Amino acid sequence: VQQLAEVIMGRSDTMIIETPFTTRRVLNRYGNEVRFIPEETAPLQSDPVAYGIPDGDTEFAEVIDFFLATIRDDGTIDALFDKHVVELLDPLDAADAFTGRLADVLADGTLRVGVAFYAPTSFESPTGDISGVDIDVTAMFAEHLGVEVKYIPVGWDVIAAGVQSGRYDMTVSLVESEEREQVLDFSDPLYTVDQLFMVMADGPLMTLDDLNDPDVTAVVGAGSYGETVIDK
Repeated sequence: VQQLAEVIMGRSDTMIIETPFTTRRVLNRYGNEVRFIPEETAPLQSDPVAYGIPDGDTEFAEVIDFFLATIRDDGTIDALFDKHVVELLDPLDAADAFTGRLADVLADGTLRVGVAFYAPTSFESPTGDISGVDIDVTAMFAEHLGVEVKYIPVGWDVIAAGVQSGRYDMTVSLVESEEREQVLDFSDPLYTVDQLFMVMADGPLMTLDDLNDPDVTAVVGAGSYGETVIDK
């Protein structure tokens, strides 16, 4: 919000903005007052966001990937981005033979999920309810498996280690990184987070070449992916 204010108030020329959530929120509020450079279909950088699962457990990965492919193809994920209620998939047949962590999940009847909060993907209300796009999809996956979900709140810095140690079975969706890939395997992406520049629509900045000027100022969150994009 602070970065957005810098651009809207004219104190900064541009900011890094992400799909699919932040661009939707900004367009809903400011519409034709802003534009994105480059277009959303040609991002500066794309970072896949996926569920983190035990390293080497290909069976678990295949089940998640099949489920994600199903709800991606039928438009369910896109509908969730727009807060649309969708019908849950039929549960899996728990009598099917599985091994590894997935067998433990089915035998116990509970899918333990490590969750670090980041609205709107996953967040906790003042009354303690956990919700968000990730939470909806995870609940649907648990329904698909025919099990209950138990969320275990944890910090972003240690969320991957919790799967490795067996504290929980999987994580909510994470941005894939080299560090996390050292201890986790990842499912197919739930979605990708694309990096774009946002500028005011009535301003002179139209292209990346326009932004490559020493007089152009940019606002960026400290320690965010935006720093990497601007450096590039």
